[in-house]
Amino acid sequence: MHMDPDKKIFTEYQALITVTADKYLNLYIQQVPKENRSLETAGDFLTKHDQQFRREVARIGVDMLHDHGLSKEVQQVILEYNSWAISKLFVEVMNASAEKPFLETKI
Repeated sequence: MHMDPDKKIFTEYQALITVTADKYLNLYIQQVPKENRSLETAGDFLTKHDQQFRREVARIGVDMLHDHGLSKEVQQVILEYNSWAISKLFVEVMNASAEKPFLETKI
């Protein structure tokens, strides 16, 4: 079965962002014991790691452009889903800090 090129690019981008967000989520879980997690500890963690995470997301976008060319389709995927990529870590860390998950990152 042949995958639509736009869908293939999106799926690759989504997977790379998920791996990166999971790396930071796991770091948060390792650094902050469950009983100490709160929206405040989540906020502190996100503030501390925000710039590095954003750089990694930007690097993924640049690598995608390098690997797949500057086609309109690749640019569109990266631009349209950049805000999702940035918010994914926020949602995951906040949910890990709440008693009950209250945010989603559906795309």
